[in-house]
Amino acid sequence: MSHTFSCVLLIVTALLPATFNTLAQEIDGDAAYNSPLLFLVPQAKDMTVPDWVKPGTRITFYGMAGSVPQGDYTIDPDANGDLEDPITKERYKRNDPVGAGGEGSGQWDVIAVGNHGVALSANLYTIIKPGTPPTLLHTPLGGMLAAGAGPADLWVHPAILQASQQFHSPSFFILRGPYQLWQKSYDCLCIVNRTPKSYSSQAYDLKTGVLISSTSTVEGKFQSVRLEGDDAQRGNKAIVITKFVSIRQLNTPGINGRNPVWVANLKAMQFAGQVEYVNTFDPNIRMTFPAQMTVTFNKRGENWCMFSLQSTTQMQGMPPQTSAFSGVCGPAGAFWIDPTALQNLQPGQVLDDDPVTHVRTTVIVNNGQQVGIQIQGPGVGGQVFYDLNSGRLEGLVSQNPSTGMTTTFRLQGVQ
Repeated sequence: MSHTFSCVLLIVTALLPATFNTLAQEIDGDAAYNSPLLFLVPQAKDMTVPDWVKPGTRITFYGMAGSVPQGDYTIDPDANGDLEDPITKERYKRNDPVGAGGEGSGQWDVIAVGNHGVALSANLYTIIKPGTPPTLLHTPLGGMLAAGAGPADLWVHPAILQASQQFHSPSFFILRGPYQLWQKSYDCLCIVNRTPKSYSSQAYDLKTGVLISSTSTVEGKFQSVRLEGDDAQRGNKAIVITKFVSIRQLNTPGINGRNPVWVANLKAMQFAGQVEYVNTFDPNIRMTFPAQMTVTFNKRGENWCMFSLQSTTQMQGMPPQTSAFSGVCGPAGAFWIDPTALQNLQPGQVLDDDPVTHVRTTVIVNNGQQVGIQIQGPGVGGQVFYDLNSGRLEGLVSQNPSTGMTTTFRLQGVQ
């Protein structure tokens, strides 16, 4: 994902946590029923969401991921490498193994709740500089429609968990018992699956069904090429750890709203603008590049809509940089807000203050024609502007202090 695209999506997705009325038109059944859970528990497709899952529910997880070298070196394709395959004549280079890792917060927001399905959006806030609070890098993770009984990476309906029996085999077992996390104990059902090359475990709270902890490891694959007289080298081992942090209810404008009438026939919105780069070490070094963004709208209901976004930045002397993204939006953001939810907003009004990411959403303008909303946090910043009468997104500005990038877009047309 290009940095320009990430900046744009910071603002485009920042208001997605605002959600929809529970009486929304039913969520697409085919999409919602693709959950792997339903292959194991087919009757789950007829279940509703757990009682605590409502429009505006935000689930926050803490996560760590790492890629750990398992070999002494790697053999990588390199046109200028000093190694040659005697058969294919392709060239390679021997390199030292390289690992990587990171940590941050992932937030899943309930956008809409249907009879048996749920619409969600997700955002990742990676820690790029430790501190109190730490500096973050925002990355949109997309949106999805899932079975209400269980997008299993987030929750499984507690009725399913409570009906599960303990089981044990050499490679798979199900256990019940207390799980200690963040100085709190949860009564959990734990599912463990292990093979010679992988391991995974998930612990679910028996009361709510929410995922409390998840760990997975996968051994690296052996490289397809090797040095003569030496064993093939194994690639990096992948490790992912997820821990539950909190559940809270959002209260941002438009949660109980509906899509404006004009959205029913909306096909696309076109935006144009620029990306400005200011060198963080020498502010005299500045560059500006033209940019465009097109958003197309697909399946929709009364209070939700799926979209696909494509952005293009034309950097001087380089081919156009294009990125694509898909998600879910509705009457509380990001491409429109129910106009009735905008009318009484006042400058200075705080709409949300997230206790984990420290990202604050505040009204900065209401001049009778347009409402401006600011999103600000450590390493996160920008503004969005909506037409007061139609609720349509008219423009956005995104700043990323850590990279010196500022992205500006204005609405050019609607189809």
